[in-house]
Amino acid sequence: MAKVFQRPIAVALDSSAWTLTGAATKEAAVDDLIGQPDDGASYLECATTPGGEERIAFLFPPIPEAVSVVQVEIHLRSEEQGGVANHAPYLLRNGSNIDGVGLSLPAGVYTDHFDTWPTDPATGLAWSKAAVDATPAGVVQAAATALARLTQIYRVVEFVPFSAKAGAALEVGSRIIRLLRNELWLPEITGPLTWGDLEIFEDGLYSDPYYPDALGAGKGSEVWQRAGVRVLSSAFNLDEMSVTLGTFDLLGFLCHLWDAGAAEAAAGSAPSSRPAHADPGALRFYQRETKAWPESGAAAAQGGTQLIEVGADVELVELPGNLIEEERTNDLLYSGFSAGAFTGWTVTGNVVADTGDLLFVPEVSTQSAKFARAGSANCRLAQAPAAYAGSEVLTLATWHKDDSGAALSWSLQRSTDSFYWNDSTAAWQVGFVANAYTVRSTPYRDVSKPIVLSAAAQTLTLTYYAEAAADQVNHAYHAQLGQGRYATSVIFTTSAVATRAASILRMENDSDNGRCWITNQGTAGVTFTPEASTDASIAEDQVLYNTSDTGDGVDYDRVYYRHSTGLMCFERKNGDDTFTATKAFTLVRGTPVHVVARATGAAGELGLAPNTLSIFVNGVKGTDVVANSTARNGPWLDLGCAEQPADTIAQFAGGHLADMNVIPQVLPDEIIAGGWR
Repeated sequence: MAKVFQRPIAVALDSSAWTLTGAATKEAAVDDLIGQPDDGASYLECATTPGGEERIAFLFPPIPEAVSVVQVEIHLRSEEQGGVANHAPYLLRNGSNIDGVGLSLPAGVYTDHFDTWPTDPATGLAWSKAAVDATPAGVVQAAATALARLTQIYRVVEFVPFSAKAGAALEVGSRIIRLLRNELWLPEITGPLTWGDLEIFEDGLYSDPYYPDALGAGKGSEVWQRAGVRVLSSAFNLDEMSVTLGTFDLLGFLCHLWDAGAAEAAAGSAPSSRPAHADPGALRFYQRETKAWPESGAAAAQGGTQLIEVGADVELVELPGNLIEEERTNDLLYSGFSAGAFTGWTVTGNVVADTGDLLFVPEVSTQSAKFARAGSANCRLAQAPAAYAGSEVLTLATWHKDDSGAALSWSLQRSTDSFYWNDSTAAWQVGFVANAYTVRSTPYRDVSKPIVLSAAAQTLTLTYYAEAAADQVNHAYHAQLGQGRYATSVIFTTSAVATRAASILRMENDSDNGRCWITNQGTAGVTFTPEASTDASIAEDQVLYNTSDTGDGVDYDRVYYRHSTGLMCFERKNGDDTFTATKAFTLVRGTPVHVVARATGAAGELGLAPNTLSIFVNGVKGTDVVANSTARNGPWLDLGCAEQPADTIAQFAGGHLADMNVIPQVLPDEIIAGGWR
């Protein structure tokens, strides 16, 4: 027998009486890790009366292919908040409610409860995979005066897998956190008594053409084709001269590195300083020498927007991932409209401090700038940032909201000839131009095109205008003008220019504590959300993974994006030889892209030549290259940055990294194309 444990992925039916707390969606409120319920950090609350029951049902992932299904269990974890509450699991089978046994909930204590369906209630016969996949499941709260909370629901399906044949043992480090993030695949394998030589917790490789496989091809006899399983139990049958091994499949478990990268909890007011990650026990090193102002993961998870302040060396873990970026400076002296009556800004018309509409937490700023135009009068805010030597390239980023539906605009004028910047044509022009932002109904950060200054020394004047329509209302929350062809995260200033230091994230990668990077063969994935769209004038590569052979930045394995060529690359440098697998791709600022790098080893996995490098972008394969060496592993694996000669970090991701995953298996193209994380 085998079991698969599954968490809900979507709501199938909702009576609308179930109110959400602590998560962005109702399914997310009750999809706690199995064995690790949050017991009320997120939950669904329901009030009932004697006049009617209330139901909610969820969809679950498809179960693996199997010979037959033995039974289906639905597990609940609930507590009573008031009255007399009763919760029962139920199936929504072909439109009919099939209720399980109810439990009278104890008051104030979360309690587990489940029921089992050994047969398909629609037919009275054994379950089929199709029937299980098509049946939502949920909870019914009985008709009574009651208030209760549901904090977790999951499904357990027991089924019969195929048999397999034992092969040689495989010893690769285990990663518990990655295991808990995936469904458990627990095949029972029956074979000859000789298999009894395998010890409990020993790993084995198995081949069988009927082994359940995502590609439907079973498991072949080549070492790289076999299934890796870990023995959990063994039972001998001397009548049949056989042994049955209880195992679990290691494909979703073995990894060199797993780092979710994204802030998943919405309980706190700040992003987590340590994202969920697993590694071989190696040192994790993060550095940022200044404070920073990220978006609150808690607010984002609830559909809102709020910026907070975090101290030096606190990881910037936002919902899109772990933010890794280069050092930048905000040249505006007063960026957040936070000082009294807009100290540092020149006010024209009716621009007032609004203490009730905030983007930042009050500890950072207690007001925003509200443009409330009186009829057709002028309504402006202006500031002159620090002087420039000439030839710099700048970007302007503005957090704003357009309350009345009319656009907020901006102008930038230079002192040398009084020309204005036209952001539509990306050029300076004679005569005034107001660059209108896209109308935003909620706080949003808009970013200008790269602003190229002339060679002469100059000063600039930045002005915001709320003058597109009579009586229009707009809010401005933060302005940032600084050098660089794209905007990075917020840098808050109050009376002087301020610099936010670069972020450096590294994993120890030595042989004593285990490699985090590919050793001989393997697959590495990462989800990258860039701060910059493809721009051929950006000289720096945006590095996602990097490890240097001797720690000097000379010989390396590196995954990066090169703007000048528009290529995502997996590169291996060995002495004077450089080998680069490439995939043409156009980045779009703020749009996630999933990148997978793959390297074969000496066995020539997948029928490829040894040391074949491959790169995939959103599941689409690029152009392979065959290197002349195995992976270049150094003392550190840099995540989102690159070590260069002279032991300096000089290149950065410039964006968010999530789903960082390095495994020893060489995954087939089809698995990667299917969205492997």
